[in-house]
Amino acid sequence: MTCVSERIRITSAGYRTRYKSQMVGVSVKRDGARSNTRQIFVISANKTLLPIEPDVGQIWIVDGRAVTNNVEKNGFLIEEIRLQATEMKIELPNTGEQFIRFVSSQKEFAGIGEVKARKLWNWYGEDLLLIIMNKERFLLQDHLSERAMEALFAGFEKYAALEHSVFFAKNGVPQNIVQRLFRMHGPEIKDAIKNDPYRLLTFGLSWNKVDDIAQRKFGFKIDSDVRLSAAVEYCLIDGTTGGDTVMSHQHLRTALIKLLKDENLIAPALANSHDSGAFIVSEKGYHSAGMIVMEHVVAKRLLKLHQKDGGWSNKDPDFFQIATADLNVTLNAEQIEAIGSPLVHAISAITGGAGTGKTTVLRLIIRIFELRGYSVDCMALSGRAAMRLAEATNHDAMTIAKFLRSAPKSRDKPRLVIIDEASMLDIQTTYRIVTHTHPNTHLLLVGDPDQLPPIGPGNVLRDVVNSRKIEVSELNIINRQEVDTGIPEYSKSVRDGVVPEPLSKCKVFFHAVADSQINETCVKLIEKSPHNTCAIAATYKTKFGGIDQINTLAQATINNDGKRWEFELDGDRQHLEIYEGDPVIFTINDYEANVQNGTLGLLTSVTQSGDEFGTVLADDGELHSVTRAMLESLRPAYAISLHKAQGSEFNRVVVALSSSRLIDRNWLYTAVTRAKLELHIVGAEIVFKKAIERESRSSQRHTYLTELLRDP
Repeated sequence: MTCVSERIRITSAGYRTRYKSQMVGVSVKRDGARSNTRQIFVISANKTLLPIEPDVGQIWIVDGRAVTNNVEKNGFLIEEIRLQATEMKIELPNTGEQFIRFVSSQKEFAGIGEVKARKLWNWYGEDLLLIIMNKERFLLQDHLSERAMEALFAGFEKYAALEHSVFFAKNGVPQNIVQRLFRMHGPEIKDAIKNDPYRLLTFGLSWNKVDDIAQRKFGFKIDSDVRLSAAVEYCLIDGTTGGDTVMSHQHLRTALIKLLKDENLIAPALANSHDSGAFIVSEKGYHSAGMIVMEHVVAKRLLKLHQKDGGWSNKDPDFFQIATADLNVTLNAEQIEAIGSPLVHAISAITGGAGTGKTTVLRLIIRIFELRGYSVDCMALSGRAAMRLAEATNHDAMTIAKFLRSAPKSRDKPRLVIIDEASMLDIQTTYRIVTHTHPNTHLLLVGDPDQLPPIGPGNVLRDVVNSRKIEVSELNIINRQEVDTGIPEYSKSVRDGVVPEPLSKCKVFFHAVADSQINETCVKLIEKSPHNTCAIAATYKTKFGGIDQINTLAQATINNDGKRWEFELDGDRQHLEIYEGDPVIFTINDYEANVQNGTLGLLTSVTQSGDEFGTVLADDGELHSVTRAMLESLRPAYAISLHKAQGSEFNRVVVALSSSRLIDRNWLYTAVTRAKLELHIVGAEIVFKKAIERESRSSQRHTYLTELLRDP
C-alpha cells in the first residue's frame, strides 16, 4: 500500500451508504486531459471528508492510500488502483476544456449543454469565470436564457463555497458541519464564523470543541464578550434538554462555572447577556429569549380562548340526543360533563387514566360538533397514536407534523382542533400549533398528565391542569370490562405512588427475577404469543433489560429459522440484521405509503424485486412494499421503547425493569397502561418499588406556562 495524491475526474458514482461513498475516476492533468488511458481509480471515502457527494464530471484532488491490481477490461490489461481517501478537495475549472466538461456534465447547470458552454468560453475566455462570480448578467443575457443564467450563477456559487472548506478544515471544523454551514448560509458564513466561532454550537458541536477552536484557532480571550454571551446562551439552551424552560440562578451559575471554569467570569457573563437581550429574568429564574416568547404566545392564545364561550345555545340540545342515538352509547355523569365542557368553553381539556372512556367521549364530541356545522381536526404527536385515534373514533386523524405542513386553515367555517395524547406536547410544538391556527379555532386537549412527559422542553398538559385557569374535566370511573383485568386499578396505584399489593393480581403478573434473567424471561413470555405481545423497555444498549438485547435473543429463540434480509444496493451486496418473520417497527413518516413513525408490522417477505426490497404486513392489515427510503427506518420490534409505545395499546404487554434511572413513577405508569388485557412485569421487586416511590422527573420540570396562565 502506497500513499498517493492524484487529480481525478469522476467517471461514475458507485454505492453510497450513510457513512461512506465510493466512486470511479481517471487521473487527469491540470488542463483536464486524461494522463493515463490504461488506469482507473476506485475511490472509497468516509463522508466526513466530503463537502458534497462527488458526481460525474467533477475533478477532485484525492490524497490517500492505494493498492494497485492488474485487471482485464474489454480485452485490455489495465491498472485498477483502489484508493482509500484520507483527504478530498473539489477543484473548480480553470481552463476552457475543464469549464466546458464541468458545466455540461453537472445537473446544477440545467439548460447549458456542451455546445453552449463552448460558445461562452470562446467568447469570453478566462474572463468568463470572473463574470460568473460577479453575476454580471448584462454580459450573458444575449447568450443565455434567464433560467440558464440563474442556474449558472447558483451552481458556481455552490461550488465556489467548497473552496472555503479547506479554511474550516484547518481550523478544526468537521466536514459534515461544513456541509450544513454552506447549505444553510452560503459562503458568507466564513466571515461570520471568524467573527463569532461560537455560532458553531448551533450545528451540534460540543462547547469544549468550539471553545478550543475559538481560543486556539481564532485567538478569542477567555473574557471576551462573545465567549461570555455564548456561554450563557449555551447553558440556557442546554438546560432545555432535560425538559426545563426556565433555570434557577443557582442552576445557571453551576452550569456556567462548569463551562467557563472561573467564578470571576460569571457576573460579567450574566451582565453582558442581559444587556444583549439573550435572556429574561422572572421570579422563577432565567429564561432564554426564544423559550419565554413561546410560552407567552401560547398562554396568550389559551387565555383568549378561555374568554370566548363555546357557542352552545338553547337551539343545540337535540344534537346531544342525536349523537348518542347515532353511536348507541350509554354515558355516566362524568362523561356527560366532559362532553359538555368543549360545548361551553372554546378551550378545555379532558384527562383520565386507562379504561375511563376518553375515546367514547371523543366520539360523541366529534359527532356533536359536526352536527353543529364545525370542521373537526383530530391529531396526535406520533403516527401510531394518530392511527389509533382514527380507528377508535372512526374519524380521520393525522400527526401534528402533517397538520403543520398543511396550509393554515381559513375561517370559512367554525373549527375544532382535538389533540389526543396531549401529555406528549412540548412548548415548541404547542407554539407552532397555535400560530398555525386561526385565533378563533376551538381547542380541546385530551390525555393523561401523569404519563411520560414530552421529549422536548415544557409540559403543556400538566401546566394547563395545574393552572386551574382552563376548564378541565377529569374522568375517573373505570368501565366494568376494564376492571376485570385488574390493570386500571393497578396502574392507578402506581400513579399515586403506592406499591400494589399483591404484586400479581387478576391479569397482572409480576415475575421477580434477577437482572441476569430479565432478557430470557421476557423472551419466554413473548414466545407464548409473539404476534399479540409488545415488550417495552427503557433503554437500547443496557445488557439486562435493554431493547437491543431482548430483540437479539428473541430473534434467535422465536425466529431461528428466519431468512436473513439480504439485497443488492448500488451494485453491492448488503444485509440488515432483520429476518423474514420478525415483527418490525418503522421509524419514519412516509405519508404517501401510509406509514408513520411507530407503525408496527410483520416482515413477511425479504425477496427483492426491482426497487422493492420486501414486504411488511402492518398491524392494521395493510401490506407495504419496502422502498429504499424505508430500509434504514426499519428495526426489529419484539421489544420497543416506551416513547414508541406511548399513545398505543396492546392486548398483551411485557415490561422489562432494568436498573435504568429512566424508570420512575411516570415511566412505569405509562408502561403498564399500554396493556389492554394482560400485563407482565419482569425484574427485581426492589427496582419496581423504588421506581414507584421515586418522584417523577416530569413533576420536577421547571416551566413557566402555569404562572403565565394564572397571572398573564
